[in-house]
Amino acid sequence: MSKSKIKTQDVHTIITDTWIENFDMGEQEKTEYSKKYTSEFVDDHTDSGQDNPFWRLSILMRYGAYCKTAQQQLAKSHERLDNIEKSLAKNSSEKLLDAYECAESAIINSEAEYLIFRDLFEATYGEQWMGSEAYSAKLDEAFSPKTLGSSNGTPPSERTEQVWLKIHARKSGRTIEEQKVFEASMQEQIDKHGNKVTGFTKDLATMPKKDGQAMLNDFINSQAKNK
Repeated sequence: MSKSKIKTQDVHTIITDTWIENFDMGEQEKTEYSKKYTSEFVDDHTDSGQDNPFWRLSILMRYGAYCKTAQQQLAKSHERLDNIEKSLAKNSSEKLLDAYECAESAIINSEAEYLIFRDLFEATYGEQWMGSEAYSAKLDEAFSPKTLGSSNGTPPSERTEQVWLKIHARKSGRTIEEQKVFEASMQEQIDKHGNKVTGFTKDLATMPKKDGQAMLNDFINSQAKNK
């Protein structure tokens, strides 16, 4: 018999519905990307039959972690209540009676929290919550050396380059257009000086705007003096 007193019509549904209404669905990758394909053409003929371990990974990591923690805490709350019940059979002190009531409340709160995070996970990730063990297995697959080391070797698309520009701009504090001009200047130096500048520019694109520009200018000036 459940020890929970949670009501069928509970405030957790209001919290969940409100959060989902304000969730930026742009974080959701398209459903067709959930599988691995043998080419850029997505259809039944190119479906490898394998899941894509990186599909909606940011949602999986974030809301999955919330679910896992909430599920574990709910289990611990039930375990604590069971232990107090055993103690009460031997000694029904006021302190233990108070602890029992606190433990009951902990179950109510833990169950509500679990339901909130489970519903948020399922609405945003697009699949049923798979449980703590299966969740951990999914993360292990996504971050295994074999998975991280895989690459199809194809050159980056224009869209890929635009995304990386956006990433670099966010880190450096430039606008995307400023970042494009800066990286073009970096590439010009790499083309001119080859190995002399390759290591130097490794983290230059994401340095704070002022520092990165100063380092690039210093390098350009030093090369001009060496002519």
